[in-house]
Amino acid sequence: MKRALTWLGFIGLAVAVGVATAGDARKLSLDQIPAEAREMLVTLADGATIAAVERDKEHGIELYEAEWKKADGLEAEAKVMANGDLVEMEEETDAAALPANVKAAVAKRFPAGAKLECEKVTLLMYEIEAKVNGKERSILVLPTGKILGRGLAGDDDDDDDDDENEQGVSLDQLPPAVKATILAEAKGAQVREIERENTKNGVVYEAEWVENGHEVEIQVAPDGKLLGRQVEQEDDADDDEEDDDDK
Repeated sequence: MKRALTWLGFIGLAVAVGVATAGDARKLSLDQIPAEAREMLVTLADGATIAAVERDKEHGIELYEAEWKKADGLEAEAKVMANGDLVEMEEETDAAALPANVKAAVAKRFPAGAKLECEKVTLLMYEIEAKVNGKERSILVLPTGKILGRGLAGDDDDDDDDDENEQGVSLDQLPPAVKATILAEAKGAQVREIERENTKNGVVYEAEWVENGHEVEIQVAPDGKLLGRQVEQEDDADDDEEDDDDK
């Protein structure tokens, strides 16, 4: 069945997923923002005090962001549109309070004893599916127009299989040759995630870090040979052009 609108709530660890800030932020009080946006933020805060609201514009759409502390002392923040639609909400979460199935997934991705920073993230996304060149494809789009993800429709089973073949490891658990290659490629950057993956062609080690503001991922063979390197590129140019049009 085709789905036009999807609400997705999930637990993120040191979450990197979010709506990029366009750089046109302005602090406002609650009574200075549209009534629908104010009503939604107040509802989400559930009695907590909202000191200020930040107004921003992304892809030509005005968003209103507020932060507050929940009754348990943990922080939360949300972004809403002028009409009150929720775009994104992040809530700090204690690692001990994670659901059992989430803890199991975390254990596969992160080494034992790793310090976890957990957030529960709720996003409003549109899922659009279409047949292209005979194949079903889909994209996830935020209300601002930013494409969050894309791929073949109905790939969920493949993703589950991939998770079963991946295991989080630390630098000290790596073969010496693999560790040397990763450290040489990272050039002093903090390696934030390493995975050992069983593929059809054998074991591959994947490592991630941030370099010059971009996420870098490499694949290394057990003998230390560099198999691949990818650098995540943000579509900043398009955002800048749209921001200029808004002025």
